[in-house]
Amino acid sequence: MVRWRQAFEQAKRSSPSLLVLEEIDAVAPARGPMSQDHKVQELTEILRMIESAAKNGVLVLATTNRKQALDPAILRTGRFDHSVLVDYPTAEEVELALQGMLKDHRVSFLDPTDHVCRDGR
Repeated sequence: MVRWRQAFEQAKRSSPSLLVLEEIDAVAPARGPMSQDHKVQELTEILRMIESAAKNGVLVLATTNRKQALDPAILRTGRFDHSVLVDYPTAEEVELALQGMLKDHRVSFLDPTDHVCRDGR
Protein backbone atom coordinates (compact mmCIF):
# COMPACT_ATOMS: atom_id res chain seq x y z
CA MET A 1 0.00 0.00 0.00
CA VAL A 2 2.96 2.31 0.53
CA ARG A 3 3.74 2.34 -3.20
CA TRP A 4 0.10 3.05 -4.00
CA ARG A 5 0.08 6.02 -1.61
CA GLN A 6 3.31 7.32 -3.12
CA ALA A 7 1.92 7.06 -6.66
CA PHE A 8 -1.27 8.90 -5.71
CA GLU A 9 0.65 11.61 -3.83
CA GLN A 10 3.03 12.14 -6.74
CA ALA A 11 0.10 12.36 -9.17
CA LYS A 12 -1.58 14.98 -6.95
CA ARG A 13 1.64 17.02 -6.71
CA SER A 14 1.95 16.91 -10.52
CA SER A 15 -1.68 17.77 -11.18
CA PRO A 16 -3.24 18.02 -13.62
CA SER A 17 -2.05 14.51 -14.25
CA LEU A 18 -3.01 11.02 -15.33
CA LEU A 19 -2.54 7.95 -13.14
CA VAL A 20 -2.93 4.52 -14.76
CA LEU A 21 -3.53 1.53 -12.50
CA GLU A 22 -2.87 -1.71 -14.34
CA GLU A 23 -4.64 -4.93 -13.41
CA ILE A 24 -6.91 -3.29 -10.84
CA ASP A 25 -8.59 -6.66 -10.30
CA ALA A 26 -5.49 -7.78 -8.35
CA VAL A 27 -6.15 -5.22 -5.60
CA ALA A 28 -9.92 -4.74 -5.92
CA PRO A 29 -11.42 -8.21 -6.19
CA ALA A 30 -15.05 -8.75 -5.31
CA ARG A 31 -15.55 -9.18 -1.59
CA GLY A 32 -17.28 -12.23 -0.30
CA PRO A 33 -18.19 -13.85 3.00
CA MET A 34 -14.65 -15.18 3.38
CA SER A 35 -12.91 -11.85 2.63
CA GLN A 36 -10.05 -11.08 4.96
CA ASP A 37 -10.27 -7.87 6.99
CA HIS A 38 -6.96 -6.48 5.75
CA LYS A 39 -8.05 -6.89 2.11
CA VAL A 40 -11.30 -5.04 2.81
CA GLN A 41 -9.33 -2.25 4.53
CA GLU A 42 -6.93 -2.03 1.57
CA LEU A 43 -9.83 -1.74 -0.87
CA THR A 44 -11.44 0.96 1.27
CA GLU A 45 -8.18 2.91 1.32
CA ILE A 46 -7.77 2.59 -2.45
CA LEU A 47 -11.31 3.88 -2.96
CA ARG A 48 -10.52 6.90 -0.74
CA MET A 49 -7.30 7.59 -2.67
CA ILE A 50 -9.15 7.45 -6.00
CA GLU A 51 -11.80 9.91 -4.82
CA SER A 52 -9.21 12.26 -3.32
CA ALA A 53 -7.09 12.18 -6.47
CA ALA A 54 -10.08 12.97 -8.68
CA LYS A 55 -10.88 16.02 -6.51
CA ASN A 56 -7.28 17.20 -6.91
CA GLY A 57 -7.00 17.21 -10.71
CA VAL A 58 -5.85 13.64 -11.27
CA LEU A 59 -7.55 11.52 -13.92
CA VAL A 60 -7.33 7.92 -12.71
CA LEU A 61 -7.60 5.14 -15.29
CA ALA A 62 -7.56 1.45 -14.48
CA THR A 63 -7.11 -1.59 -16.67
CA THR A 64 -8.31 -5.13 -16.23
CA ASN A 65 -9.13 -8.12 -18.35
CA ARG A 66 -11.45 -9.42 -15.61
CA LYS A 67 -14.10 -6.74 -15.09
CA GLN A 68 -16.53 -9.33 -13.73
CA ALA A 69 -14.08 -10.08 -10.89
CA LEU A 70 -14.02 -6.49 -9.60
CA ASP A 71 -15.70 -5.43 -6.40
CA PRO A 72 -18.92 -3.56 -7.29
CA ALA A 73 -17.81 -0.64 -5.08
CA ILE A 74 -14.99 0.18 -7.49
CA LEU A 75 -17.48 0.59 -10.37
CA ARG A 76 -19.80 3.06 -8.61
CA THR A 77 -20.39 6.62 -9.78
CA GLY A 78 -17.37 8.81 -9.18
CA ARG A 79 -14.94 5.95 -9.26
CA PHE A 80 -14.59 3.74 -12.34
CA ASP A 81 -18.11 4.20 -13.67
CA HIS A 82 -17.14 4.28 -17.37
CA SER A 83 -15.57 1.42 -19.26
CA VAL A 84 -14.01 1.12 -22.68
CA LEU A 85 -13.68 -2.28 -24.32
CA VAL A 86 -10.42 -2.72 -26.19
CA ASP A 87 -10.99 -5.85 -28.22
CA TYR A 88 -8.79 -7.89 -30.55
CA PRO A 89 -7.94 -6.17 -33.84
CA THR A 90 -9.59 -7.26 -37.06
CA ALA A 91 -7.51 -8.79 -39.85
CA GLU A 92 -7.75 -5.48 -41.74
CA GLU A 93 -6.48 -3.55 -38.71
CA VAL A 94 -3.55 -5.92 -38.31
CA GLU A 95 -2.70 -5.58 -41.99
CA LEU A 96 -2.79 -1.77 -41.78
CA ALA A 97 -0.58 -1.83 -38.68
CA LEU A 98 1.93 -4.13 -40.38
CA GLN A 99 2.02 -1.94 -43.46
CA GLY A 100 2.65 1.12 -41.30
CA MET A 101 5.38 -0.54 -39.24
CA LEU A 102 7.12 -2.05 -42.25
CA LYS A 103 6.81 0.88 -44.68
CA ASP A 104 10.44 1.93 -44.26
CA HIS A 105 11.82 -1.61 -44.39
CA ARG A 106 12.43 -3.85 -47.32
CA VAL A 107 10.66 -7.07 -46.49
CA SER A 108 10.52 -9.63 -49.24
CA PHE A 109 9.62 -12.65 -47.14
CA LEU A 110 6.36 -11.24 -45.81
CA ASP A 111 3.18 -10.80 -47.79
CA PRO A 112 0.80 -9.19 -45.28
CA THR A 113 -2.26 -10.68 -46.98
CA ASP A 114 -0.95 -14.23 -46.45
CA HIS A 115 0.24 -13.88 -42.86
CA VAL A 116 -2.39 -11.69 -41.27
CA CYS A 117 -4.14 -13.41 -38.42
CA ARG A 118 -7.68 -14.45 -39.21
CA ASP A 119 -10.81 -13.84 -37.15
CA GLY A 120 -8.98 -11.02 -35.35
CA ARG A 121 -6.89 -13.43 -33.28
